[in-house]
Amino acid sequence: MDNLNIEKFSPTKVEINALAERCKGLVIKDINDKQGYLAVHQARMELKNARVNLKKTGKEARAEALAYQKKVIDLEKELIAIIEPTERDLEEKQKNIDLQKEMIKRQEILPDRKDKLLEINVEIEDNFILVMDDNEFDSFFNSKKEEYSF
Repeated sequence: MDNLNIEKFSPTKVEINALAERCKGLVIKDINDKQGYLAVHQARMELKNARVNLKKTGKEARAEALAYQKKVIDLEKELIAIIEPTERDLEEKQKNIDLQKEMIKRQEILPDRKDKLLEINVEIEDNFILVMDDNEFDSFFNSKKEEYSF
């Protein structure tokens, strides 16, 4: 971004450098140097005006960029709003099938889980066991096993 060249900026970088260079060598010899004081004052005012104008131009350029950014974001949101409900619906359908597949797997291991629980004298409903994934079942089993061993 070192080569940022926005044509809206006027004066140009060359003109700004020239202005700064022209003003650098100015001095006020002493309190009686009215011409030096006036030259420094005029140069400072010229620099200040240039700085204020540059800030104003920059602010205007940023305002245009921000307006463009807001329009892009609004369009993005509008387009996402069109596809997102369908995406969510499809995701829900997939999750439903994944859950059904998981329930089939859990049905297959249900007898093993029930036997494991019976070893520590725990009997619970099948539905309670079926809703637990492997980690949940292991945690449940370990907590019941702790209770059983006392």
